[in-house]
Amino acid sequence: MILKKLSVLSAALALISLPMIANANLETWNYTDEDSSVLIEKTNSCSGPAKMTPKRTNAATPGHSTTTPFEVKAICRQLSGDCWAVLYPSNNCTGNKVARARITINKDLPAYVEENYDPEHYKVTYEGSNVYIRYAKE
Repeated sequence: MILKKLSVLSAALALISLPMIANANLETWNYTDEDSSVLIEKTNSCSGPAKMTPKRTNAATPGHSTTTPFEVKAICRQLSGDCWAVLYPSNNCTGNKVARARITINKDLPAYVEENYDPEHYKVTYEGSNVYIRYAKE
């Protein structure tokens, strides 16, 4: 009887904690020869060298960065809703703007590329919580 109660309790605890486990990270894949960073519009904060997405190693191996939900909330300085970011082809938010994206702060962290500022040179796409940065001609 005690084992049955323990297994029911364990199953209940697993179900309660599932939403915390299921949080998605924001993944950025950079297929260009430039590092990339984002400027958060609301706070005018740059992801900077510490949290930039590195350039690709070679044509087949993109640079990659992972941003946790906690990090997104911290840089956006909000717990929910939409956070707007401008993508730059540098590690310090300088140079010509590449794209403007919206990140919805919820358990899935979906990203939406709302505007591509430089479609002649860059193609920025998204799928769920993944953002892909490529050259337009590749």
